[in-house]
Amino acid sequence: MKKIILLFAALLVAFFLPLALARAEEKAHDCIVVVLDGSGSMNDRMSQGRSRMDVAKTALMSVLARVPSDTQIGIVVFNGVFGGTNDWIVPLGPRDPAMNDKIDAVRPGGSTPLGEYIKRGADALLAERGRQFNEGRYRLIVVTDGQASDSDIMSRTATETVERGIRLDVIGLDMDGTHDLAAMADSYQPAQNASELDRALAKVVTIESSSNPGQAGGDDFALVSALSDDVAPGLIQAVTAPKGNWPIGEGPPKPKASEPDGSDGMPQGSPTSATAPQPQASPGCSVIGFGSISVLTLLLVLQATLRRRRSAA
Repeated sequence: MKKIILLFAALLVAFFLPLALARAEEKAHDCIVVVLDGSGSMNDRMSQGRSRMDVAKTALMSVLARVPSDTQIGIVVFNGVFGGTNDWIVPLGPRDPAMNDKIDAVRPGGSTPLGEYIKRGADALLAERGRQFNEGRYRLIVVTDGQASDSDIMSRTATETVERGIRLDVIGLDMDGTHDLAAMADSYQPAQNASELDRALAKVVTIESSSNPGQAGGDDFALVSALSDDVAPGLIQAVTAPKGNWPIGEGPPKPKASEPDGSDGMPQGSPTSATAPQPQASPGCSVIGFGSISVLTLLLVLQATLRRRRSAA
């Protein structure tokens, strides 16, 4: 009976896994968000006589032009000029043809609320990762010339960003010492002039290619044979559980309580929460979910049947 279970499970995996992987490869794309310091100190002149902001703008335009065309890019600026909704000068998404013009329009002014803007950038990446069902690579790049004016918030948001699997790279522009973020980020690089900034940006935006993480082989099917009576429920939970894509500083979303009439408890016509974009269902999701849950559910049923027959014997 166990051989029948393993054979049936392997056949289902062999059928559904290529479809799921093909869908993931088709839709997944890498994402980069740049948090650009637009505080008043970015007006200060560097050794070459150019302002820090002008140097940062030139480097950003040059390096982002070399990013693969299918990589989504977002740029958020904190300063006293681009406040409110205008701080996302380039919302995270496909390449914006006007990106260079928007970068060039930034004018420094204000303080350095790094913590708040690391959260904004990370939240955008997490929401996109949820929409892509955790496929792709996600990178948050901070370019700053000073310490945070909200250091406590920065410590919490930066640490949680890294813990959530968003890569955090920090470049300290024309700074006397090391930035506090160096102890929390995945990488920290100082840049004392234009050429160093260009090299640092080019390094951190490079998304290294790797082997296809989803290719299946004989070893994948060998894993099926190790399933115990207690494993399948855990696997089903792993397939359906959230992957940590809720906003920074918040806990996992709680399941909605259903009303007796089958509704979710929301009055008809009432607005839903707009705190973060929610992943949308797609044909790929249905294939992945149906295939995974079908395999695991079948294993549960067959194993339960086997246990009953052994008990009867």
